[in-house]
Amino acid sequence: MEGAQDLAELHWETVTFDSANLYYRGQQCRMADFLLKNGVFSRSRTFEGSNGMEYKWKCDARGKFTLFDSSRNLLVESHKSHLGILRKARDYSLDVMPAGIPILDDIIVSFIIMRYRQIQRKKRKNGR
Repeated sequence: MEGAQDLAELHWETVTFDSANLYYRGQQCRMADFLLKNGVFSRSRTFEGSNGMEYKWKCDARGKFTLFDSSRNLLVESHKSHLGILRKARDYSLDVMPAGIPILDDIIVSFIIMRYRQIQRKKRKNGR
């Protein structure tokens, strides 16, 4: 696509997630420094948006992701894919509220990392 630019580079090939690298906003950092863990057993992560504000991803037991701002306003909600057997087929999707549009790049990059971590956790749990 003419005039297209890379949004970010994610390098997963390192030994652990904490040491994996992210190239974003013209800088290199560790993914663990971009998405901060909120507790030892917590699945939630926080990050600082390009606007300087703090945001928090949460993942429930069913694998649904939600993103909140520091005032606990919902900005993003994920919907899992369905094969179409019991309900209409659909791909994995994100609903982004209007307040999330100014940080859409941050949302996409951080969601990709969150989703990747979820997939890796499932693989480890299932012994793959």
